[in-house]
Amino acid sequence: MSDFVNGVCFASAAPGYDKATSDVLNVLPLWKQLEYFKGYQERLRNYLGVQKADWMLREAVYMTSLGTNDYLENCYVSPPRSSQYKIGEYADFLAGIAKNFVKEIYNLGARKI
Repeated sequence: MSDFVNGVCFASAAPGYDKATSDVLNVLPLWKQLEYFKGYQERLRNYLGVQKADWMLREAVYMTSLGTNDYLENCYVSPPRSSQYKIGEYADFLAGIAKNFVKEIYNLGARKI
């Protein structure tokens, strides 16, 4: 039971930032992984107590790797977005999603106690 204190992974192969990517590949979307992270935080606080869990969340290393499949699936293989965006515009669209995602992770991990 206590193994989850040492680290967790909410990864799903190839979700991308764009929800369309996870829809095309039928994988767990990024927003769902974020929901799992929020649930993990609650479990961690219940297990360790709020103060220790919040310290761990602030000091934790967060790693993400996303975006390659957004271009591959949505611009080249099955291009639903290519009719909507030019490549540069799609990059801006993805950058906006990435920015919001990183802010959300930061805010969740940097919760004030």
